[in-house]
Amino acid sequence: MCVRAILYHVLVMILLCHAGDVWARTITLIEESVYRSHGEGKDDTCRIIARELVKRKLLAKLGTFIKQETMVRNFKITQAHVSAVTAGIVGIEIMKESSRGQTCYVQARISEDLNGIVNAVDYLCQDHRKVEELVRIQERAEALLMKAERLGKKGYRGKKKKGNEYYDLIRTLRAVDWFEQGYARGSSGNYTGAIGYFTHALRLNPDFSEAYFHRGFALMSTGDFPQAVRDLEKATALDPDHERAHFYCGYVHVKLGNYRRAVEHYSRAISLNPESEQTFFNRCVARVKNGDYYQALRDCDMALDLILLKECH
Repeated sequence: MCVRAILYHVLVMILLCHAGDVWARTITLIEESVYRSHGEGKDDTCRIIARELVKRKLLAKLGTFIKQETMVRNFKITQAHVSAVTAGIVGIEIMKESSRGQTCYVQARISEDLNGIVNAVDYLCQDHRKVEELVRIQERAEALLMKAERLGKKGYRGKKKKGNEYYDLIRTLRAVDWFEQGYARGSSGNYTGAIGYFTHALRLNPDFSEAYFHRGFALMSTGDFPQAVRDLEKATALDPDHERAHFYCGYVHVKLGNYRRAVEHYSRAISLNPESEQTFFNRCVARVKNGDYYQALRDCDMALDLILLKECH
């Protein structure tokens, strides 16, 4: 082999080894927000609202950027959906924060690998249930923020405690923020880190069914099945139509040997999504463990039929 050919192959190997660095592209977005509280007294609600406002601005800008300047495979969701999904992916860094009287200033930024964001968005968008969940949480946060702003402009009074409408709104808004941070860590596989954030969210909002579900999922992923089943059962109690909560509750009950209870949750999940071959198969396994072989065989047949039907399509 001639020297030129050897050099050519070396160059190709170098390019392949550093392809990720060559094509990597970091996106940095910076936004700021100023919010003035019209209430009486000093507290941290002004800062909380200012942070939420700047976060929403950044997510909206990032959503626009992704839609306009990148190609996402099979991308069929709206820009609002992109913002909701990215809220569960990216980290937002507070750069500057100051307050004077009842006026708060916050400057924040997003600095992420663009290819990584696009791939993560694309992956999440393949599961419409996850997208719907994130959109629902985002819409709830937007509604809470708008209502808190309206109440704040009217001037709020009363003690900072549970039962005061304005402060209850702020607590719920903070719970959503903790949830989104936990979701981002869970999405990257850091389940141990995510658990703490979901716990903070639940302290602020004990009726947060999604936080119970995701903390339960994170606990399950770390192998803590006894604690996981408590959270997943709580999620299904707060939201009986949460299909994934029923599915994973069934899964954890099987791990704990509670086969009859597992069948109940799988049956509920099937009633919510009768086209899930995985749930039929899992219920089959639970019924075999429980000694109900005839019903297990029927579940196995249903799972096979669904698989064949999808393969034909």
